Amino acid sequence: MKRSGGSHSLTSVFVLSLFCVFAASVLMTLILGTRIHSAMKKASDEAYYSRTALFYITEKLRHRDSRGCVEISEFGGAPALVLTEKYDGVEYETVIYAYGGSIRELFHEKGVKFELGAGGRIMDGQALSFLFVSDGLVRIDYTDTQGGSSSAFAYLRGGGAA
Repeated sequence: MKRSGGSHSLTSVFVLSLFCVFAASVLMTLILGTRIHSAMKKASDEAYYSRTALFYITEKLRHRDSRGCVEISEFGGAPALVLTEKYDGVEYETVIYAYGGSIRELFHEKGVKFELGAGGRIMDGQALSFLFVSDGLVRIDYTDTQGGSSSAFAYLRGGGAA
């Protein structure tokens, strides 16, 4: 008995088709996995930046937590958090504000005037705003460069505003 050539080629076509289906499913799985990973990384990065910005500012507030040392005002037209401290009898201010797509911090002697761009860049951020909700409770609103916003509250144990 001779085997016919048609049966052998049919088996080859079936195996080749099965291999192509397997290769296509592997490729689709890789593409889908890459998209999911990219979306998760983006969400993680956004959460990191908002948490880091808010944590940085709340820690600055806690570090300067004494009556009369925390003020919410404007710096060059931008909402700013002003933290005052005294070294060797000279008063200094730390000003935290948003300008030019980044959150900035400027440490200077009180009374000296600076431009908005003078502050050191801390991280990317579109906007910051501050509000005394009650005596000693500060609300901090942060907007990232993508327009996402988050808030945090910090309670000043040393009291309220300057």
